[in-house]
Amino acid sequence: MIDLQKTLFLAFIYLSPISLVFSIILFLTSLILKIKNRNYKKVFIIGLIFLMISILIFIIPAIIIGFFGVAPE
Repeated sequence: MIDLQKTLFLAFIYLSPISLVFSIILFLTSLILKIKNRNYKKVFIIGLIFLMISILIFIIPAIIIGFFGVAPE
């Protein structure tokens, strides 16, 4: 593989778990802010965005594979 291909492959492999970890951290932060009666909604929404990114990185390739099919003929 070319170096660019390796870099892009590794970026997409690690993007989903990193995004999931960020979303968990942001959810916990928003929970702490809610307990302290501070403004937590923006942090919570950003956590949801990171969670959706993490889920979409898994779902979109599954849809593409299902659309084209990978079963032997």
